[in-house]
Amino acid sequence: TSPAYIYVGDFVGAYASVIQKYKNAYASGSIDYGKAMEYGISEMAGYSTSAGYALKDLDKDGTPEMIVAGVGSNLDGDPMIFEIDTLKNGEVTTLCTSSARDRYYLRTDSMVLNIGSGGAAYTTYYLLSFKDGNLAPVIELSSDLDDNAAAFWHYKEYGGAAGEKKLGYEEGLALAESYESVIY
Repeated sequence: TSPAYIYVGDFVGAYASVIQKYKNAYASGSIDYGKAMEYGISEMAGYSTSAGYALKDLDKDGTPEMIVAGVGSNLDGDPMIFEIDTLKNGEVTTLCTSSARDRYYLRTDSMVLNIGSGGAAYTTYYLLSFKDGNLAPVIELSSDLDDNAAAFWHYKEYGGAAGEKKLGYEEGLALAESYESVIY
């Protein structure tokens, strides 16, 4: 296989700075957008009474990524994650951070689903894979309106089998639901 940087040691300790910024933010009282920005955490932390983390090796390189999510969430069972961090050359690097209109979800296949909203008729789904220390788009699905205000979807594949096509509303909606059906 190709060479990889392997961190040997205490993974929780390696991510201590991420854990500490969430601890500090929650200890300071209720979290709003300004406080989230001050502490460098996801603004979505304001919807949870606390945060927790898990370590999962998403790209199977021997170094687990840290996944931070809400505990005691007020988001009606929304399994969104606040952020995903990885180690690059022993340093913590944030891969993604959820916000009110741009949320990330871990799927059972270790892919990441990003759902973003640009308004009522404009939603984008990205299926992202984690490789070489980065999240990269594999598929993009976005809703749109034509000149007659009829809804449709754009579908785009990235990589070797790259392709793009227009889908009908129902077909696109079914595909979006299938992406969400395998969220942890």
